[in-house]
Amino acid sequence: MVKKLDVQVRELAEPDFLEAASVWHESRKQVGTEMGFDSERAVTAEISVRVFREVIAVENLIWGAVQENCIVGILAINGSE
Repeated sequence: MVKKLDVQVRELAEPDFLEAASVWHESRKQVGTEMGFDSERAVTAEISVRVFREVIAVENLIWGAVQENCIVGILAINGSE
């Protein structure tokens, strides 16, 4: 039996960015470790938040998958019309 998940997708705004940056940080650490990117091990949550706010959120539209009022995934869209 497949359990139906109640997930909403919406555009994220400034008040969401800290939580979104945390999700991005954890994802990048996990993928970096699995792929053997040693440089990712040194990336702190503080660095990820700064990069997310100053680069990713400035250059992209940020959409999030939200479940039970928690951001569980993000999508950064650049140049889509």
